Amino acid sequence: MLKTIIAYPRIGENRELKFLVEGYINGEITEGELEEKASLLRIEKLKYLKSCKLEYIPVNDFSYYDRVLDTAVLFGIIGSSMKEYFSCADKMPMKKWFNTNYHYIQPEYKKTELKLNTSKIEKEYLEAKSLGIEPKVTVIGPYTFLYCMNLDKIDGLIEKYAEMIKKLSDMGVKLVQLEEPVLTMKKFSSIQEVYNKIAEDKGSLEILVQTYYEGLGLNYHELLKTNIDAIGLDFVNTDENFFVIQKEKNIKKLFCGLVDTQTVFCDDTDLIQQKIATIRKYASDILISSSTSLIHLPYTTKNEKDDRFKNLAFAKEKIEILLNIQDKKAKEYVPKKDKAKRRITKYTEYTSKIEKDLVFSTIGSFPQTKEVRDKRREWNNGDISKREYVEFIQKCIKNCVKLQEDVGVDILVHGEFERSDMVYYFAEKLDGFLIGENSWVQSYGTRCVKPPIIYSDIKRREEILRPILDYTKSLTKKKVKAILTGPNTILAWSYVRKEDMLKALFQISRVLNYEVRNISDYVQIDEPALIEKMPIRKKKQKEYISNAIKAFRMVIRGKRKNTKVLSHLCYSDISKYIWVLNRLGVDAFLIESKKSNNIVDKKISFVLGLGVHDVHSRRIPSVEEIRDNILEAKKHFNILWINPDCGLKTRNNEEVRKALLNIRKAIDTLNKGE
Repeated sequence: MLKTIIAYPRIGENRELKFLVEGYINGEITEGELEEKASLLRIEKLKYLKSCKLEYIPVNDFSYYDRVLDTAVLFGIIGSSMKEYFSCADKMPMKKWFNTNYHYIQPEYKKTELKLNTSKIEKEYLEAKSLGIEPKVTVIGPYTFLYCMNLDKIDGLIEKYAEMIKKLSDMGVKLVQLEEPVLTMKKFSSIQEVYNKIAEDKGSLEILVQTYYEGLGLNYHELLKTNIDAIGLDFVNTDENFFVIQKEKNIKKLFCGLVDTQTVFCDDTDLIQQKIATIRKYASDILISSSTSLIHLPYTTKNEKDDRFKNLAFAKEKIEILLNIQDKKAKEYVPKKDKAKRRITKYTEYTSKIEKDLVFSTIGSFPQTKEVRDKRREWNNGDISKREYVEFIQKCIKNCVKLQEDVGVDILVHGEFERSDMVYYFAEKLDGFLIGENSWVQSYGTRCVKPPIIYSDIKRREEILRPILDYTKSLTKKKVKAILTGPNTILAWSYVRKEDMLKALFQISRVLNYEVRNISDYVQIDEPALIEKMPIRKKKQKEYISNAIKAFRMVIRGKRKNTKVLSHLCYSDISKYIWVLNRLGVDAFLIESKKSNNIVDKKISFVLGLGVHDVHSRRIPSVEEIRDNILEAKKHFNILWINPDCGLKTRNNEEVRKALLNIRKAIDTLNKGE
C-alpha cells in the first residue's frame, strides 16, 4: 500500500529558514548566501523523506515567506526579484489560511499581463532528481489561488495553468498536485471547463486535485467529469467523503487523507484500518496520505525533554504512523452524517456604555527588543533570579508608560514584556497545558509560535493579571487597561483532542473569569481567533457561534459595574458576523482600518476602535493620512476610538514613537476642528 504526504514544514527543525530570511532582510547575509543555505535545507528535507520510502515526495512546498505569494510570482503577478518579493510580503495584507492558524499574504493584482515563471519549480525539481527522487510538484490550484486573491477571475490565468502543466510535462514531471481546499467550501459550476482546459496538453503527466479541511461533496461529481487523474480527499476532518465516494462510482485514483496532521495526538491505527476497509469497497486504486500539509505541526517530539511528549506525534512521528499502516483485513468503518445541532442558545444584543469620542489607546504589546527576549530566556533557563527578572520587567513597564504619556495616549497598557506569545503566556500560568521547548510552528513568514497542548483539566494556580496591573497603575494617573487572551483564542491556538474541545473551552472561561472579576475601569479580552476559526461549512457555524458567545460571556460574568469590556480582532472578515459581535457584551471592538469600510452599512451595538496604523509594515502613516482615515470613518460612526491595527511587538521603539505621535497629532487637529 503506497504512502505519501501533501506537504512538509519548511521553516527548519531549528527555525533555520527564519533566521536566514531575517538575516537577508536585515542586510546581514547576501541573496546568494540565502539561496545557498536554503537549498541545503531543502536537500536535507528531501533526503529525510526519501529515507522514509514515501511515494510522490513533494517539491515546491518550500517558500521563503509564503506559497500564495510564490504563486503570484509563478504567474508574473508580482516580480521574481528577492527585493520585490520581500517588499510585497511587508506591504500586502495578511489573511488567515482558511480556519487554520497559518496566515498567507494576499497579493495585489494590478491587471498586468501574466507571464509564466517556473524557475523556482524547476530548481526544486532538479534538486530532487539529483538525489534520485521522482517528486510530485505541488502548486496552489486556480480556484484556491483566486479565493486567496479575493477575486473571481483573472483573465488568462487558466491558460497559464495549462501552460505550466505542459511545460512541466515536457520537463518529465510525473505528477502535479494542485491544492484546492476551497472546493470544499462552495459549489463551482465551471470545474469541468477549467480543469479540462488545464489538462488538455498534460501528456503523460498526471494531475492530482488535492482537497482538505472538509468534504468534497459539493464538487466531487464535477471533478470526476474532468481529465484529471487523481483526487485527494480528507477522511479525518469529516465523514462526508465516505458518502461522496459511495454515491459516485470512483474512476479516479484516490489519495486518502487518513493520518490527522492538524493535531499532535497519536492516531488510532485500528480506526484508520477500518476506514481503509470502507474506502476499498468503492475505490480500488488508493494511496494513504496525510489529511493536510504537515506545516501545522512541529518537526519532531525528539527535540523535547519532557517524557510526556513521547505519547505525542509531531510531523516526523506522523510520518512514522503513516508508514506503519498495514494493508490488512479489518471491520468496516461506519461513517456518520454531519448534523447541525438543533438547539442553539440565543443571545440578545448588548449596548455599549461608552460615550466619549476619539479616545486614543494601543492594542497592548510594545516592542520586544533583543534585551527583553534575552532576559526572558535567562529567566526560563534559571540564569537569573525571580527578583532580577521582575525588576527588569518593571523597568520595561516604566519606560513604556513614560513613552505613552509622552505621546499622549489616553488609556495606557503595560506593554506585555513578560509575554512571549498571547496564548503561550496564559498557558504556562495554568495547569493542564503542556508546552514544548522546541515545538515551533510557522504562523506566517518568519513568525513562529509554540502552540500549547491541552492534556488535562485546566485549573488556575495563581493570580495572573493583578500584580503587573497594580504596578502599572502605580506609575500613572491615567487609566490602565488589563489585557488577557480570550477563551476561544486560547483554545484555537492550542492543540486539543476533538472530543475534549468544549470541556476545555469552558474550563478556560471559568479560569479567566476569576481574573476579570477583580478588574476595574477597562479590561480587554483579545479574540483574534473568534471569527477566523469559524467552520468553513455554514451548516456547522451556528453551533460554533453559540459556544463561542457562551464562552466569552462566561469570562465577563460578574464583572464590576464600572468595568468596560474591550476586545480586539485581526485578520478576520467581520462584516458577515457583526450580529455575533453585537451579542458578546463588548463595549468597544478594536479593528483594522480596512475592516471599517466593510461594516459602514451594519448596525453595531459597540464602539468601533479604528486601527489607523498597519503595524506589520515599517511605513509610518502621516498625520494627514491618519486624519483622513478618521474623517472618513466619522461619516458612518458617531463615536470612534483610535488605535494601531494590532500589537506593536514586532516594531522598534523609534517606529512606535513616531507612529503614535502622528496618531495623537491627527486626533488633536480633529478636536480643534482643523
